[in-house]
Amino acid sequence: MVTDMSKKEINDVIKGVRGLLKELEIKPGEFKEKIRGKYAPHENIIEAFRNVWIETEGFGMARAPFAPRGNTYGLDFLGRDFERGRVILAMEVDSWFATIGSWQKLADIRAPYKIWIYLARDEKARQNFGEAIKEIRTFIKSRDEKREDFGNFTVFMKGPKDIFVEEKIM
Repeated sequence: MVTDMSKKEINDVIKGVRGLLKELEIKPGEFKEKIRGKYAPHENIIEAFRNVWIETEGFGMARAPFAPRGNTYGLDFLGRDFERGRVILAMEVDSWFATIGSWQKLADIRAPYKIWIYLARDEKARQNFGEAIKEIRTFIKSRDEKREDFGNFTVFMKGPKDIFVEEKIM
């Protein structure tokens, strides 16, 4: 069983993720900049999460919060309870909407919270996001996952201006 957390704990983590994403400002021009081979918004989100994870003690879930820069099993962000402790939050950030590899990595890791963030360049991306949600649900259904084993899976779309959407998958 991945998690036996209370609804309040679940809400605190999702509220923390939501709050951070809403506060982060993404400018359209940032999609032209690259940092370590990734678009600037991608790297900025990862760095912001790393900082907030430590500052908020893993949104109140970690005893000694640790967010490694390396050895994250190919995921963009892992929030651990402590340096060698359990993974509490696993996150992938993508600027392409059909990224089954990211969903596969999230589905394969044992963590009570799994977050996928789709970076949208513009308003047209809402349709792509809707398609991605359908594909994610089909993917998880094909794996015959049960929530008590799988954990909580929430997806967000974040972009410039007021582009922000949240969808609970599992």
